[in-house]
Amino acid sequence: MHRIRRAFTLIELLVVIAIIAILAAILFPVFAQARDKARQAACLSNAKQLALGVYMYAQDYDEQIPCAFSEWSIPQYDGPTGVLTNYPSYWYVVIQPYVKNTKVAKCPSDTNLGIPASYAYNYPHMSYRLLYPTTIFSMAQYEVPADTLVFGESQAGPRQDAWTLNYLYCPVNWAPGTLAGRGDANGMGFRHGGGAIVGYLDGHAKWIRKEKVMFSDNNPASTSAAATDTKKLWGHPPFGPAG
Repeated sequence: MHRIRRAFTLIELLVVIAIIAILAAILFPVFAQARDKARQAACLSNAKQLALGVYMYAQDYDEQIPCAFSEWSIPQYDGPTGVLTNYPSYWYVVIQPYVKNTKVAKCPSDTNLGIPASYAYNYPHMSYRLLYPTTIFSMAQYEVPADTLVFGESQAGPRQDAWTLNYLYCPVNWAPGTLAGRGDANGMGFRHGGGAIVGYLDGHAKWIRKEKVMFSDNNPASTSAAATDTKKLWGHPPFGPAG
């Protein structure tokens, strides 16, 4: 006796497709979130290595913090302007003897392939240029190095390319229009869940919220708790050099 095989009806097939679609809608965001978390963990590891590189550099150079422009190369003519220019070696290049990995300068979530680094220096509260002695700072000038960032994730913009260094501006020194085209976040890029990975003077790194980076009370004379915490974060006086 032969069994009669019953095929799926159209209704049953549509129900199966609907269930698969619902499961996909539920699971895909979970997978995307897990992938983003993995990238955030890799970015945190990168920043940790860079922060340790800065710290070890300072220990070898009488506690002098690496400059944003640390060394100068052979002068070259800048094609677009015809001006003789000294292209600098940036801080993330100078600390390579300690880091020994050029790839850690890029965040996995940074899609701008034309930029060699995803992290920018704290301006003007970290050492700036080797040729300007008054802009070179030492670890001893910072009251709370464990709370003071050296660098953070940067937000790409029209001023940032393979030859120009991107800075992060502390809220007191930043004003709307200063960083035209680079958003409202003083140059910092918030690629990870509404926050950014930053490296600190004592060699550690961590994720911080956007709200901690920018605070509404940007009066230099303010003594509010929010102002004090943010001054510590950026190494602003009285917790760091004037810059």
